[in-house]
Amino acid sequence: VKGMVGLGTALTKTGQLDEAISILSTAVVREPDNVVVLTSLGIAIASAGDFEGAIQRFEAALRLDPENKVVSQNLTLARQRMGEGEPVAEAE
Repeated sequence: VKGMVGLGTALTKTGQLDEAISILSTAVVREPDNVVVLTSLGIAIASAGDFEGAIQRFEAALRLDPENKVVSQNLTLARQRMGEGEPVAEAE
């Protein structure tokens, strides 16, 4: 799964969002309680403009790790941009 996350993240950064979402969705099926996988998928989905879908992934990740600041920041960005139609930049 770790390799899938790396590949999915690289594809997201290069704008190959359909491929990224496909790979990361498979990773989530394999490890549904993996915060990194859920967050990476949320970022890819948000980058594709599906903020509602991204918010669902970020909220799922926060349920698993409520103190995770990266996930919290990405959730805030997705909520802010939901009506603006802008891709979400990955919080670091």
